[in-house]
Amino acid sequence: MPISNGLMNAVAVYIRKAFEDAQAKAKTKRIRDNLKMTDAHQTGEGSVGASIEVSLLSAPEAVAYEFGSGLHDPNGSHLIPIRAVRAKALSFWWEKAGKQFVGKELPYGHPGVASHPALGPAIKENIPFLMNEIKTYVKQEIGLIITENNARTGHDFS
Repeated sequence: MPISNGLMNAVAVYIRKAFEDAQAKAKTKRIRDNLKMTDAHQTGEGSVGASIEVSLLSAPEAVAYEFGSGLHDPNGSHLIPIRAVRAKALSFWWEKAGKQFVGKELPYGHPGVASHPALGPAIKENIPFLMNEIKTYVKQEIGLIITENNARTGHDFS
């Protein structure tokens, strides 16, 4: 069954709304700046695709914020060793020390990053919005069918 323009539009409206929400929920400017949306498009007969993604090359912290980086342990009993892998050195503002940290690895490890997801919640929280868009479209289509049948047969079936 081919996808109608109305259903394609419903998915397009949904993914744009989810994208805006993901940008608002993103924990860092770099994640926000690197979010990309693929608009609604037909992927086959009877199927539609759309997506929100972030480049991990441009915003490598996105995974840690989306899923957390292990046990978040502010007491430090499960410190996670963190060292530069894709770069020559780590470089960030170290809040506790009140200075810029630059080095090959953290000297004491890190307590982990608590999960602050943006993409997952934006997609899930907007499903009711998508369902409402589809429901509106289906009601319009049924109304058009009834109107066409009434006009063709001269009967009022409404």
